[in-house]
Amino acid sequence: MAKRDVLGMLLGSMLIAGCAVPPLYSHVIYEDPTAFVRLEASPDVDPDVSETLHSHPADVSVEQLTQIFSGLLVREHRSSLLLLFMDSAESMPAFTPKEVKFLSQHVGTALQEAVPREFVTFYLSRPLNTTTREVTSGAIFIRGKQFHFMLSNYRTVYSIPPFGLVYDRRQPAYSLVPRNIDVMFRPSNYTLPIPVSFFENLVGEAHDGEIILDLSKFSTHRL
Repeated sequence: MAKRDVLGMLLGSMLIAGCAVPPLYSHVIYEDPTAFVRLEASPDVDPDVSETLHSHPADVSVEQLTQIFSGLLVREHRSSLLLLFMDSAESMPAFTPKEVKFLSQHVGTALQEAVPREFVTFYLSRPLNTTTREVTSGAIFIRGKQFHFMLSNYRTVYSIPPFGLVYDRRQPAYSLVPRNIDVMFRPSNYTLPIPVSFFENLVGEAHDGEIILDLSKFSTHRL
């Protein structure tokens, strides 16, 4: 029996028995005390609606992913209304060279092992003291020739609770605090538009931390 089937049966039996349920991820690609990459069931996928399924498994080279993660930029999000009174915030690389190397290696493996109902989640942390750490996490999936990237947390300071669940490692695709960052890519013509309503754009509630890249722009990509 496959390892992932055994895991599913174990989770099911624990639910029936009323035991405490472990984190509901489907497969760990890599994990250490400060970082991981794993596969999880995507909340946006309806298995009965083919348009929502992801194009997994997908073959994306380390070189391709290095270009992607090296080209991602972040900046503080400012709504259109706020930009009437001040300039856009300065942008900076989303990831350090060490983080780029880590993500390029393990996300590629995850995309090769993923199934259409899953997305890839990642988690990077840095201890600040014995009870607090800085967290960067998010999710990735491919649909057709679109590379979808969501940065749920960016350098977010998280205080580890003395009791109860530790949410930052348990749910890396969800924000610990309200998202307030824009994600960009250089060169900018590698990006695809995300539909946004006028009201969303005005109040600054529109897809903070998300970006879609056009994989046809990257010659090393293989599906």
